[in-house]
Amino acid sequence: MYSMKSFMESRVSEQTRRSYKRGLAKFEEYYGKSAKFLLEEKDPGKTIEKFYVWLRKKYSQNSCRALVNPIIQYCKYNNIEPRIKIFAHIQNNCNNKRPHANSR
Repeated sequence: MYSMKSFMESRVSEQTRRSYKRGLAKFEEYYGKSAKFLLEEKDPGKTIEKFYVWLRKKYSQNSCRALVNPIIQYCKYNNIEPRIKIFAHIQNNCNNKRPHANSR
């Protein structure tokens, strides 16, 4: 498992790092523990779906996508492909194929 620090440092843009930091903080507020524990779950996609539903009570769809994207990318950075069934559009909008400076 790669550290949160190495994940955040792999983001090229300062704005991306700020955005990801907000999303990760919001996820940890919902989750009640560090995002790294999501990587140990059998089906992290379900937790991400529940997080999205929780966000939709307060935020627009675009804001929710922006807050969920860092969680999906953190999983992918750690070689975990979260299966998001109900909200397939979240995953489709979060595929970042742009190479990053520190990508593995």
